[in-house]
Amino acid sequence: MASLRFSSKRFRDLCAEQGVTATQLADATGCSASAVFKWRSSRARPGADALAAVAHALDVPLEAFFAPTAGTPTSNRAA
Repeated sequence: MASLRFSSKRFRDLCAEQGVTATQLADATGCSASAVFKWRSSRARPGADALAAVAHALDVPLEAFFAPTAGTPTSNRAA
């Protein structure tokens, strides 16, 4: 099974696709704008509660924010 990590790129892409700014997302989730900017720039990762609030605000599943870690196989299929 692949290990997953929070992807700030996916986070930025989801916000951009929906036209949501960091300030708007902060207002919608109750998180600080400073925290949202840090998540967007990979300087920090959101906690579970904050990520759930963001997923709800963007109407996406939690899985949308995660990517496999480098060097982790994404398939168990035999070569």
